[in-house]
Amino acid sequence: MKGDDRRSNIDRRHLNLVPEPLERYRERRVGEERRTSARAPLRLWVVDPGESGVPTVYDGEVSLGGASWWTRYPPLAAEVDIHFRLPEGFETKARARVLSVLDDGDDHRVQVKFTDLPVKVELALARYLEHRVNVAKLPAGELLPEVQAP
Repeated sequence: MKGDDRRSNIDRRHLNLVPEPLERYRERRVGEERRTSARAPLRLWVVDPGESGVPTVYDGEVSLGGASWWTRYPPLAAEVDIHFRLPEGFETKARARVLSVLDDGDDHRVQVKFTDLPVKVELALARYLEHRVNVAKLPAGELLPEVQAP
C-alpha cells in the first residue's frame, strides 16, 4: 500500500481540521484600514533581476513598509530593487519582496514590501511622509516650512 494512494481520495479542505479558514476574506477587511503609515507619490526606479537588471522608471507610491506602482508588465522575480530619491537629498536603493500583482485589464498594480530599508533612510522617509500629511491637512493657501534634515 503506497502512502500516496491512501490520501488521494480524501478532500482534507472540508474536514474542518483548523478552527478558521486559511483564506483571507476581503469582506472581513472592508471596514478596517491595514495601513500603518501614509502613502505619498514618488518616482521609483525598479530593477527586476529577471530582466537583466535594467532599471525601469515608474511614478508610484511609497510608505514606510513598501511601495506600489502600475505597470504593463509585472516583475518576473519575487524580489526587486527599488531606487528612489527623497526631497531631503537621500537617494537610496532598497530590496523589496513582491507581495501581490493585481490585474486590471492590460495593466497591473504591483505591491512590494521593503525587506532591508536602512534606518537612516527609513527615518528620512518617515519625515517626508509626515510632511506630506501635514501639507494635505492645511487650509488652502497656507504653506509649511521645508523639512530640514538633522
